[in-house]
This record gives sequence, C-alpha cells and structure tokens, in this order.
Amino acid sequence: MICLKIGYYYSTRSSIHLLPTRENRRVRWNRLCLIELFRMKKTIFIIALTAIIAFFLGVYFQKFLNPPMTTIVETTDENEAEGALITFLNSLYEKDYKAAATVYGGDYDQLRDWNPDVDPTDLALLWKGGCEQNGLNCMEIRNTDFASQPDKNTFLFNVWFNNQDRISEFTLRDGTSMFSFTVIKTDQEKYLVMTMPVYTP
Repeated sequence: MICLKIGYYYSTRSSIHLLPTRENRRVRWNRLCLIELFRMKKTIFIIALTAIIAFFLGVYFQKFLNPPMTTIVETTDENEAEGALITFLNSLYEKDYKAAATVYGGDYDQLRDWNPDVDPTDLALLWKGGCEQNGLNCMEIRNTDFASQPDKNTFLFNVWFNNQDRISEFTLRDGTSMFSFTVIKTDQEKYLVMTMPVYTP
C-alpha cells in the first residue's frame, strides 16, 4: 500500500515535472519503495526489541519486588505438647518402646517393681514388659483433646482409645472411656509425657 502511494505520488509529480523517461520513473519509484520498507522494518524491529526488553525487566522486578508468599504455620506450646503425647502413645502401640522412652518423663518405679529381672536402666525393655505382660493398655489412639494448662509448662489432655478391633471405643468396666494425660515442658524446651498408659489388672 505504501509503495503504491509512493508510486502514485511520483507518477503524479512526473506528469508535472516531466521526468525524462518512464524507465527512470520506475527506477526512482522502486528505490523510494525499498527505502520506505527498510524504514518500516527498522521501526518494527525497534518496537519489538523494546517490548521484549520491557517484558524481561517486568519479570525481573516482579521477582525481586514481590517475592513469592510463604505460608507460615505457627507452632504453639500446646501443639508441641500434644505432638509429644501422640508420639509416646503411638510408639507404645507400635511396640517401638525405645522411641516411647525418649518422650516419657515420669518415674519408672512401677515398671521396675513389675519387672525385677530386667536391667533397671533398660527403659525400652521395661516398657515392653509393661505393655505386653504387666497389664498396661498400650492401645491405638482414637482421639485427643486439649483439656487445660494449669501453668505455662504443664499441659493436660484427654485421650480416647480404640479396642483391639480398631472400631469400638475402649471402655473400662465402670464406664470410663476418657483418660487424662499430663505433658510438661522442661527447661531445655523438651516436652515429656508424665502419665503412664491405662492399667487394668
């Protein structure tokens, strides 16, 4: 379209200024057309290059000025205490007695009395005797619920358990199905369970 306009313009001017020959007019027309096309290509190239640079600059600044959002999950003492309790009870249920001993902070006097033939320092073996021979009910957790916090380092929880069928709720003969457990936070920021599992003779 541009070349046609240029041709028309110079054809019109040629009729006025009487260019020497038709061939000369065609040559001049073609030259001007080529020059105009070159200018257009140059302009298009500059526009395209500018757009590309702007795009990458936008990506760069967006990356550094608007860093990706990260979800921060706040952990509380209550959550940490409940986690220690769950670890303790699950470890006993899965017979990982060594793991259970690492989060238990209560005394072992009862377990040692029940198992006089066991090395009193072998805590895992004491728990094994307690759960498998001495009447401790090391069962699967059914549900846990935070009860109260008497002070900043003591946490009380209510726990319900499943029976061996993993369907029905464990209940004592007197109808008790909810059992209380205490967890403490030590000066070393460690959470320890202080309550032994439910005992039935």
